[in-house]
Amino acid sequence: MGATLAALLIGSAFAAVVPAVLPHITSFDPQTRDEAATFAWQLLPFIAALAWNAVIRAAVEVHGRYRLSALSPVARTIALLGVAGALADQGPACLPVAMAAGGAMEAAWLLGVLAHAGVRPTLPRSVPPELIATAGAVLPVLGGESMVALNVWVDRFFAGALAPGSVSLLEYADRARIIPQTLLEG
Repeated sequence: MGATLAALLIGSAFAAVVPAVLPHITSFDPQTRDEAATFAWQLLPFIAALAWNAVIRAAVEVHGRYRLSALSPVARTIALLGVAGALADQGPACLPVAMAAGGAMEAAWLLGVLAHAGVRPTLPRSVPPELIATAGAVLPVLGGESMVALNVWVDRFFAGALAPGSVSLLEYADRARIIPQTLLEG
């Protein structure tokens, strides 16, 4: 629950600053800026689902259900595509709804795996000291991953000042950078 609340707090802060930042970092027209700001708010349920699902997935894996955990993105994708297809006539507004539905489906899948394993999740009445120590150890990792995520933004802003096709070039460069990083982290 704490991870979900932290993700919502970060996502809300991001969505709150988007309207003020977009005019300075993009050449979007006012309507596109408004749509981008609205989209940032609409993605909050998906952000919460991602954080919640990461915790549930860890619980599933702790109980040795690795294969079923690995199938959770399939459940998410099926729900996402189904909802997006059903709401396609709504235009781009269907995407945040479909993404949230996909996150909910993934959570349902993972919770079902836990239930089948005989695990009944409960919320603790107090925060265990081990969890506090773990959170302190994870903060540097969170900072590093945030910097990696910011790299995508830097790439996009840089590409915005370049000739057409530059975004694709930077995307390939970014993917080429991630391959060795992923191998080393793994």
